[in-house]
Amino acid sequence: MADGLSPRGMHQGSQGSMTDLSLRLAFDSQFAPLTFLEHGRPAGRAIDIVRRASAKAGIRIAFSPVSSETQVWPAGGATRGLDGFVCMAVTDARTADFRFSVPYLPGRAALFWRVDREPIQADRLDGLLVATPRSGPLFSLLSNRPHGPRVLPTHSYHESLLLVWQGAADAAALNAEVGWHLAQEIRRDGFVPMSAPFPELLGLAVALLPESERAEEVLARLDPALAATLSPPAAPGP
Repeated sequence: MADGLSPRGMHQGSQGSMTDLSLRLAFDSQFAPLTFLEHGRPAGRAIDIVRRASAKAGIRIAFSPVSSETQVWPAGGATRGLDGFVCMAVTDARTADFRFSVPYLPGRAALFWRVDREPIQADRLDGLLVATPRSGPLFSLLSNRPHGPRVLPTHSYHESLLLVWQGAADAAALNAEVGWHLAQEIRRDGFVPMSAPFPELLGLAVALLPESERAEEVLARLDPALAATLSPPAAPGP
């Protein structure tokens, strides 16, 4: 797959012929409720959105589970035959490594700490020890903040929350929705979440490897389909 995308012949539609594209996109199998495996099959809100949009765009997608985003960075992605990632947080720094679709979900972040500990102020993190996955965007964003916290790199959301529960970290910085879902699995009502403003997080999007010669064509078809999929249905006429 020299160009990172695999055209699968021609598809003749009612509006003429167009190339039928196929993609192999990786997804984090432990990122519920956005992407996960259910009875061995891809599931989650992000999977559903991308599946609907790709069907509208005439793009066939094979979903490939991985355990973390690090397995689909350009070097690893090329060797594994992957075209990109289903759901990745968009930041300016990451645009050097990926070609992003339009964001289809918000990229809200939150801090999580134990319910029996003192409340944390989002604007007063200096001196605190905050756990977050090294492969995620919050690691570099927190590390580069003036007067920011001490950042403890982890391998996963699960490890980040466990360190907080065990008292080895003051808080965990995670995607708000995924972090809350996992926190309830680890200890129901045992964590307090607080929205953490990160204007650098521009949303969640499909990320394509930049070396693909056909990324422009894919995004030209996928972006309008994503926008149409997310748009509310038109109100019925009189």
